[in-house]
Amino acid sequence: MNPKENYANRFIELPLIQTRYLHWINYKFNITGYLHWRLNSWVKNQLYTSIRYEAMRDGIDDYQLLKRIEAKDPIQAKSMEDQLIKDFDRYDNSIVRFRDVRKQMLDFLSEE
Repeated sequence: MNPKENYANRFIELPLIQTRYLHWINYKFNITGYLHWRLNSWVKNQLYTSIRYEAMRDGIDDYQLLKRIEAKDPIQAKSMEDQLIKDFDRYDNSIVRFRDVRKQMLDFLSEE
């Protein structure tokens, strides 16, 4: 049940955006994955989706977008992630700001 405090995780008491930021943090610090302990210990025959699972999946999509931007312009990719992720435990949790940066990412990738 760690880390506590303001570290991004899938805990229900944290802002949902921090679940999505797990993979932004992976990108920023060149980490290739996220270990979710005991996901394979589900006692039923089927896994069910949740809002936190979906946010985590969206974060994985964002990671892929950042990698595509990096292939095109590494400085631009760093600039975009730096706008939202300051450190392992410091983030800009503003949804408006997040949407603005994500739009910048998509606009950048749509340019020829």
